Amino acid sequence: MVKEEVDCETATDSSSCTNGLLWLTRAMDFLVELFRNLLAHPDWTMTESCTDSYGKTLKKFHGWIASSAF
Repeated sequence: MVKEEVDCETATDSSSCTNGLLWLTRAMDFLVELFRNLLAHPDWTMTESCTDSYGKTLKKFHGWIASSAF
């Protein structure tokens, strides 16, 4: 599927499966980091754990508006 999108030059379209897989991988990285934080820092609130995980994983891929939501 990814190869077909690359061959058709549609892999970078916002609605492509390739783009969907990329964001799925990024979301999974966020969840892994969140679980690591929850285990390593039981004294942290969920907000602290999420904010730290977001900063380590997703923030670099979001623009200013999306980043300011966190």
